[in-house]
Amino acid sequence: MSKTASEYGGSYWRIEVTGVAYAQEGSLYVYADDIRVDETGALIAIGHSRKRNAENQPEEIEKILCVIAPGYWVAFYAAAITDGDPICVDED
Repeated sequence: MSKTASEYGGSYWRIEVTGVAYAQEGSLYVYADDIRVDETGALIAIGHSRKRNAENQPEEIEKILCVIAPGYWVAFYAAAITDGDPICVDED
């Protein structure tokens, strides 16, 4: 069964990382509903599972999608799905 982006989160995020071998040009891209930094400095991507329960009522369950340890992430921001650039910065 294939998952779609909406099953992970409604926003697209770019996370600048260091020392992560599988990061493309120093960046990871995730779909998540929220990005949080906990008290240890770890970056946590949070999603909400959107399903219907046995009574056919909508149900949202918070789930951790990705955790990056302190020292391995540098910055994160909402990104454009077309090119991954920040959507909150205007270069004009």
